[in-house]
Amino acid sequence: ISYKDAMAEDRSFGGELKGYLKKLADFDSEKMDPPRVRAWLSSGYGSEGMQDCIFNPKRSVNETRHTLLPMLHWFRHNYPYYHKGCFVCKNESTIRVGNTASSAEERAHVSGRTELVYCEECRVYSRFARYSSLEKILDFGRGRCGEYSTAFYHVMRALGYRTRWVVDWTDHVWVEVDVQGAWMHIDPCEAAFNDKRMYIGWGKKHTYVVAFSEDGLEDVTAEYADDMKEVAKRRDLSEPDVEKALKEAQEVWATNYSK
Repeated sequence: ISYKDAMAEDRSFGGELKGYLKKLADFDSEKMDPPRVRAWLSSGYGSEGMQDCIFNPKRSVNETRHTLLPMLHWFRHNYPYYHKGCFVCKNESTIRVGNTASSAEERAHVSGRTELVYCEECRVYSRFARYSSLEKILDFGRGRCGEYSTAFYHVMRALGYRTRWVVDWTDHVWVEVDVQGAWMHIDPCEAAFNDKRMYIGWGKKHTYVVAFSEDGLEDVTAEYADDMKEVAKRRDLSEPDVEKALKEAQEVWATNYSK
């Protein structure tokens, strides 16, 4: 069962937490292992650049920022956020047709659904498959926060960083890496490093922001929201119920997924 199917069966906050834990566990089935990830980065970003980005426990937060930001900008330039452009003529004024079932070939690369856009300029349909396979995401070269956060979860782990995948219930996803014992925010879609309040500037009205890692999960909403009193008003659960859901999901992780 896919993580999306698991979440469809239980649309509660607790059910969504367990669905995202399932997705995190699915990351372990990625066929592109760390040496191949580093080889990909070396071939595109450069061998010296890749070597510089490898985790160094003596490197400070500012030194890490200085080291990683050029790589993040390189990635953003080469893997731009996909809106709805035509794959053939690059026309951005396409028509969103909707979602369709992924083809057998797309499913082979772990695509659960595919978006269709129609270009009136060249009269062609483009299929934007929502891949979860790292190798296919990098080969396809088109993605949004879902694809690129998946990619960077693997990239940063391949570079030796403790990494966790962060889900914002107001529809965004990114990663965090451990630097000097503190979790640094990395958003590959924005080439951003440790700018946790950037989403407030987007007008985000946060409800839940949860970090998922090999250790389980943690509610990190307070790190990203401007006013937790307002967050509490927007949440559909009381604080005890939130804590209960987090605890139950942590127990599911420990029982079913933790190594």
